[in-house]
Parts: sequence; structure tokens; C-alpha cells
Amino acid sequence: MSTGEFGAILSSRGRLDRFIEQAVVVRRAEAELLSQLAELDKEGAPVEFGYCGSAVTLVQDVLRIPRAEARRMAERARVLFGALRV
Repeated sequence: MSTGEFGAILSSRGRLDRFIEQAVVVRRAEAELLSQLAELDKEGAPVEFGYCGSAVTLVQDVLRIPRAEARRMAERARVLFGALRV
């Protein structure tokens, strides 16, 4: 194995390690986001802010995402952290 090939392997290994680290960061951030959504729902934020009690509508509007994506997010929050009014 030449020096260049060895360096490329180390570089690829470093990139793979960084990729894994970033995936962990993303998962933690998503868990925190879903936890926050569950807490907002439990505190009645959808009603308080005029979303007719719908966590899905709140998420859709506040994050400016499609309704289907907001529904998936609310469903994940419900599964992980308890009942949401989905």
C-alpha cells in the first residue's frame, strides 16, 4: 500500500467517523424537538395560540412544512412522549 492510499483510507475513516457523529447530533436534536412538541401540546399551546387544539396545525404553520410532514412529526412525538391530539 502506498503512502497516498494509506492517507486516503485515514481520510475516509475520518469522514466516516464525522458522518456517524453528525447522525448522533441529528438524532438528539430530533428527540429534543419532539420532546418540546409533546410539552407544548401538554401545556395547551395549540389552543393558546389559536390552532384549535391541533398540534399538527401548529407544527405545520410554525415550521412551515407540509401537513403530511407535520402529521408524521406529531405522531413520532406521540409515540415517544405520550398522547398528543394528532
